[in-house]
Parts: sequence; C-alpha cells; structure tokens
Amino acid sequence: MKYIMLFITMVYIFDILVNYIKLYIIRKRTSGETEYDPHQKNQKLYILIPMMDEQKIAEETFEHFYQYVEKGSHYKLVFITTDREKRCHAVRHTYDILSEVIGKYHSANTILYHYSGSGVMAHQLNYAVAEIDKIEKDNYWIAVYNADSRISRESLAYFEERAVGYREPGNEFCMQQYSYFAVPRGIKEESVLASAALWQNRWSILFEYARAKYHVELWKGMSGCSERIQYLGDLLFGKMNYVIGHGLFINRGTLKKVGGFPEKTLNEDAFLGYLLCENKVTIHPIPYFECAEFTDAVSKYIKQQTVWFNGPFDAFVYYKLWKKMFSSDITIGRKIRAFLLAFKLFLHAVYWLLSPVVLLVVLPVYYVGNYKIYGFAASLLMICLLLYVTNLLVYRLLREKFPGVLFPRPSFFYDILFYMVHCIGPLRNIILRILRKNSMENKYKTERN
Repeated sequence: MKYIMLFITMVYIFDILVNYIKLYIIRKRTSGETEYDPHQKNQKLYILIPMMDEQKIAEETFEHFYQYVEKGSHYKLVFITTDREKRCHAVRHTYDILSEVIGKYHSANTILYHYSGSGVMAHQLNYAVAEIDKIEKDNYWIAVYNADSRISRESLAYFEERAVGYREPGNEFCMQQYSYFAVPRGIKEESVLASAALWQNRWSILFEYARAKYHVELWKGMSGCSERIQYLGDLLFGKMNYVIGHGLFINRGTLKKVGGFPEKTLNEDAFLGYLLCENKVTIHPIPYFECAEFTDAVSKYIKQQTVWFNGPFDAFVYYKLWKKMFSSDITIGRKIRAFLLAFKLFLHAVYWLLSPVVLLVVLPVYYVGNYKIYGFAASLLMICLLLYVTNLLVYRLLREKFPGVLFPRPSFFYDILFYMVHCIGPLRNIILRILRKNSMENKYKTERN
C-alpha cells in the first residue's frame, strides 16, 4: 500500500509541475485578441452550424456569422436544422426562423438545410456535406461551429494562412480553435459553477491546447527521422488528441479519408479525433480562443459531463470500430499503435472518474492515518497546489490575454467543492449505461441559458 500511495502522489506532483511549465510557455507564446484581417480570402470554406432548439439565438447567430460571408467571399454559411426538434404551435421551429432571416438579408452565400432523420449532430453534418458535394466539384474546407459560437477575424486569418500549406496526402492536418469561458450570467464570480467554468478554462488551455501544440512540435521534430524512429517516438511520446464539436477546420479530402463525422458513437468528436490521430493527421491549435457560453446551473453541467464522459470512456469501442473500417489495411504495427491510442484516451476517463476521490479522500486519509499532522499538512498543500494555485495562475493568464472579460475567480473552498462534484457526471453516465439509458435517443441537449 505504501508504494502505491507513493506512486499516486508522484503522479499528482508530476501533474502539478507539468501544469506550471505549460502555463509559463503559454504565457510567452500564445496570442490574445489583436486586430489582424486577411487582405484576401482564397480558401473555399463552408462554415457548418448544426441547429436544434436554438430559437432564442437563431437570428443573433446568423447576424454574427453573416459578416464573414459577404459578397465576393470564398466562404459560405450553412445552417442545418433537424427533425429531432419537434414542431409545435406554441414555439416556432428554428428552420422557420432562419428561413425568414435569410430571406430578409437576401444572402446568396448562406444555405439552409433540414435533416429529416433522427440522428445526432454527426448525422446533420454528414447530410450537409453530402448536399454540398452535389454542388461543389472542387476540394474545399469545412468549419464546424455551435449556435452559440462567436468567432473573430483573427481565427479566420490564421486558418487562411495555415491552409495554404495543406497538401493532400503529404501534409495532412486539421485545425482546432479552443474556447475560454466567462462568468455565466447571473452567477457569482466565486461559486461552485464559477469554479466549474474556471476548470473548463484550465482544461481548454493546459490540456487541450497545450497537448495539441506539443503533438505538432513532436511530429515536426521527428520529420527528418526514419519511419521506424517516428513510429517508436510516437508510441513512447505521442498523445491521443481529440477534436471538439465546435471550432474544427478540416479539409474535405481528410474528412473523407477517415469516413466522415462518426455516426455510430454518442460523441462524434472524440472518435473523429481518434481516427485523425490514427491516420497521422495532426491537429493544429489555432492561437485565438473563442469566447464560448457556459451553462448557468450545476444540474445542467452534470448532465453535460454525463455526455462528455462518453468520449474517453468509449475509447476501446472506437478501436473495435476502427478495425472494422480499415480491416483490409491493418498491419501489426498499425494495430499496436491504434490500441495504444485507445488506451491513452481511456486513461482520461479513469483520471476523470477517480481523481477527485483519490485526491480529496484516499490520500488525505492515508497520510493523516500514518503521518498525523505532517500528513495532513502535506495533503492540504498538494490539494492547494493542484486546485487553487493552478486555478489562480490560469485566472491571471486569462485576464492578461483577454482584458475586459469577467472571468470566474479562484476560491479555495469552492474549487474543492467543485472537484467533489466533478466525478458525479461520470458516475451518472455509468449508472445510465447499467440501466441501458445511455443512448442517442436519450442524449442530453444542453438547454439554452
């Protein structure tokens, strides 16, 4: 038991040190909001926005994105509504609202599709891509955003600049824009929900963005090495990176190569990221962060986490589906690498589910029981460094990069209280699996604030 506890402690200490190193590097290298507009948009880009129960913000969303598809632009704006949003007399369907707004603006560069099936977001996206393929004979790029996404010209400028270097299949990559979260409307700056939003900020910056950046640099560093060295280097030091359901820029050829947006899993983004990593398609992080909306209730957040947990927990499901998809072209080496990618992704689920209990209960009980007051002090210090101090540094970084935005403030009490809540979503997911209620039909759609 002693050595197990020591190993777990070293894992947490390593995590703390790595987070501090990442914060130092990101503070030096990332960009905040700057005024930079491309002189010319040369890349053919379709901005896809799947819509469901978005009546409250449908017109606002259109008006925001419409500014990027002005006359003469190579960009087109595509909205996709769905039959999962049931029509009723009391509430207008999102399709009707968008149809009216698009007609008012007479926008030639805006398309409205309606998916009549019963699938999830991946089905809507694949339907739209199939329809675009009927009218678009040349290769093109796809961007996916949510109804509440609010992007900037800087992120599109970065896409333009990087997309020029895309060459299929010699230099395949996609791009991912990550998010930051302000204090939800009506929520105190120090509260359980504010700490949840702050956790999402640190996850977006220290895990998702930093991880993607690391992987790009790793492959760049190994570019001149032999295939065997690249293979071993990736096995030992490579990361399993997933894409997110919003902020993704991907070339049509690359999307076709991995079979489109996955429709057989509850979370299409994690499986798509798995397929991209397995096919050695790097995910380039866009250094301009999107301001995303955070939920306004702890209950909604727990339901969101219940859905998000499917991503890493279904890692070996992705491995099995991958083997069926590429059964005619799987070598032993490729199978080993794909299995390890699934294993690395599954570890995220293990950490997510167990870390709060281990950090806040198991380790303190062990150290206090064996080392009394010194064990208590050591446990408290580790909790403080991993939660409060890291949150404080992330908070300062956010205020430095995005002045004028009201960010959730770190609070030692609420940060601990939130971390205890952090594993409820995963536990709820497992219970729903046991009850056979974790399905596409029952998948939670975040309620609009």
